[in-house]
Amino acid sequence: MTINHHITDLNILTEILPVFNYTNNRFSEQVLAELLTKPLPSIAAIIGRQQVLQGFVKNYRILQSYNYAKAEFAEVHQFVEQVAEPVPNHWMALFTNKDELQVLISRYAQFVLFFDRLLQQWIAAINRTIFPEVYRGQPEAMEQLLTFFDLRYYAERLNENRFGRKEVRQLSQKIAARKKDGSWSLFWSRLFLFEAYTSISIAIVRHRFTFPVPGAKALTIRDLYHPLVKEPAKNDIHITKQVCLLTGPNMAGKSTLLRSIGLCVFLAHTGLAIPASFAEIPFFDHISVFINHRDDLQNGYSHFMYEIKNLKEVLQHTAAGRRCFAIFDELFKGTNQEDALAITTATIEGLSRTDTSCFLISTHLHALKETPAVAGNATHVYHIACVIENGRPGFTYKLGSGWSDLRIGRLLFEAEGLFELLNRQPTGA
Repeated sequence: MTINHHITDLNILTEILPVFNYTNNRFSEQVLAELLTKPLPSIAAIIGRQQVLQGFVKNYRILQSYNYAKAEFAEVHQFVEQVAEPVPNHWMALFTNKDELQVLISRYAQFVLFFDRLLQQWIAAINRTIFPEVYRGQPEAMEQLLTFFDLRYYAERLNENRFGRKEVRQLSQKIAARKKDGSWSLFWSRLFLFEAYTSISIAIVRHRFTFPVPGAKALTIRDLYHPLVKEPAKNDIHITKQVCLLTGPNMAGKSTLLRSIGLCVFLAHTGLAIPASFAEIPFFDHISVFINHRDDLQNGYSHFMYEIKNLKEVLQHTAAGRRCFAIFDELFKGTNQEDALAITTATIEGLSRTDTSCFLISTHLHALKETPAVAGNATHVYHIACVIENGRPGFTYKLGSGWSDLRIGRLLFEAEGLFELLNRQPTGA
């Protein structure tokens, strides 16, 4: 699986990460970001990730309360990382400053209470039998390490106010031993992944996301929407052909719909659940999303040349036999209509001949419906509905089959009184 830098048009890290982020430390958040931005290389890997996350979802009753203070974690993590050797008996005896001794005891006490709660409430409490075998050993290994410290015993000593020098020496020996054999390093990586998975599962349940069926022949999504849109209009889409055209007036919601579809396809390839009620999504080797139109000033490309380079990159992948999914929002908007019509026609006809790829293109070129590929039903054509009420457009954001011939530019121009204002402009002397 490959992606290009244009996947940033889906705003995964800036907009989608917060939707899934219930982590409590920066390390777990980093792991979560990697899970969200790195598609998996095969259908088997996608199914495997889904099975792991489904295990977390089924443990939601326990994991929904997963939480701790970020500051407390930072202190415990720093403390563990700083412990290098056991505290010697003679060194403990040299403590003359009671405040310094109490600080040391407090750090070990915090270690005990933090990990005892983590173990008892979540790691040991979840049902591990519902996880696939490939992951089941991860929480078991975390429990094994924490059990080694006999945290319940030391927690009771704290409750009895009998936690002191002896307990500090014992714990320091155990921590140092597990650091020396590498157990702590493995524990942290397992914990951060555990928390990232927990975070995703919480989001899946609370947002009612759905796990798609991977590897289908056709792209089918029901009740799809963008998770950042409040009270979204949910849409269904079914694509069996290589090219799907999306039409409709400006402000109708074409870009948001394309971003929603792209997000569902992309998240499906990371093994995550998606904002929809049902989905069957083919496996693609390469995903490209071109929605945010801009000139590439760094490379000296005009808007039109930028579009040319984007399309060329995708075509090179299809020519190499890769199964591609690509979204082009208002393709060739950066050139005049005559050129745009000619090269868009050629593009649609060429892309229609590819196998096992899928291309979504939004357009305002109404003349395209007379071209052979469109008129001959070689492509899907959808539109976003818009109704006119009292001379003004009303946007429904609902997807429908067929072409939209509605043009609202003149209506809005007239509704804002611009014709009248222009006619009232004074003439020159």
